[in-house]
Amino acid sequence: VYADWLQEAGRPERAEFVRTQVQLAHLDEADPRYPGLLAWSRRTGVLTDPGLRLDHERVRGGRVMFRRGFVAGLEVRPTALLATPPERVEPLPLEQVRLLRPDGDPGQEGRALAGRRDLLTKLHTLALGYGWDTAGLEPLLTDCPYLAGLSALAVARSFPGSGHATLAHCIS
Repeated sequence: VYADWLQEAGRPERAEFVRTQVQLAHLDEADPRYPGLLAWSRRTGVLTDPGLRLDHERVRGGRVMFRRGFVAGLEVRPTALLATPPERVEPLPLEQVRLLRPDGDPGQEGRALAGRRDLLTKLHTLALGYGWDTAGLEPLLTDCPYLAGLSALAVARSFPGSGHATLAHCIS
């Protein structure tokens, strides 16, 4: 319905982006049509549409993630997210956040993130990139009361001897 409205409102590229995103949501990633549709959606000008910039510029350095044509998530370094005041994050429709490698002390960043109710209570999916160690994961995953709505957690795998904790080490 939204895609039809966009089409009638003279925004055919955005309408096609929404339709493609809906198709992608219904396809398995192993479907032969999936790579082509995904590539097309990434090549459209929709990702640089000035109308969307307000959503991701609220968090400087963040990259928008879409679900069915709408902003649903953010990929960002923890320092950039922590530098963003709660009143700028709260209005964002964030279902998922992918936190990239910590820039500073993972323990300090993990503790600071664990206190961000404005961000964490909305999340369904949290993905943590490489570079998070036990000191950073523990306050975020074991001591944080705001992750009750979380239905998926992804933690980048690390290799033995790399100095980075695996999820099993963190929660054991």
